[in-house]
Amino acid sequence: MIKAAVIGATGYTGLELIRLSENHPYLEISVITSREKSGKSLKEVFSWNGKYAELMFEEPNVKKIAEKVQVAFLCVPSGKAQEMAYAFLQKGVKVIDFSADFRFKNVQLYESTYYIKHNYPELCKKAVYGLTEIFRKEIEKAELIANPGCYPTSALLPLIPLVKENLIEKEPIIIDSKSGTSGAGRKAENYYSFCEVNEDFKAYKIAEHRHNPEIEEKLSFFSDTEIRAIFTPHLLLM
Repeated sequence: MIKAAVIGATGYTGLELIRLSENHPYLEISVITSREKSGKSLKEVFSWNGKYAELMFEEPNVKKIAEKVQVAFLCVPSGKAQEMAYAFLQKGVKVIDFSADFRFKNVQLYESTYYIKHNYPELCKKAVYGLTEIFRKEIEKAELIANPGCYPTSALLPLIPLVKENLIEKEPIIIDSKSGTSGAGRKAENYYSFCEVNEDFKAYKIAEHRHNPEIEEKLSFFSDTEIRAIFTPHLLLM
């Protein structure tokens, strides 16, 4: 049984990971962390009735957590994950990062997209992009896995085989995507409230969404020419 920690377990990503893990035959969630909810159980905070209901939130102390687990899932914002990933790897704990910190091989592209300085560019070279259907063999041996973004996952799975085999025109590739509001996280904002999104359908961040460079970099890896994509995300109530 693989023992795992979920770092930043109170967000949608961390909670969904815990839910999915409850029926996993080879994975056991041993540690969940939250600075705000430390000392409280999953049941107390979220009325959880599943397998991990009595599991207590802890402070994200890497040294203590590393003694209990073999892998750490990082469900923290981009910029913060890189520091924790480095610390866990130094302790011999494998890392699966849900932020964007290790998705890019081109560190300068990451920094210009997220406006965050990357302090561990050598880890970007080491990280494996976690698109299992494409990089399964590499993932099996990886110590650091960069979980793909939501839009890139939906775009890359159908496009990579087509680009790889030169079955489509590559300039430009037009990607028209839709997402629900959960992708924005649990924070309360008027823009994502029910009254704002109900019976509505709108494009946002046209020509400037940060998933566009991620999609282009990964597609270019499978092409003999650099890929450029016209990517338009939309928000709707799902």
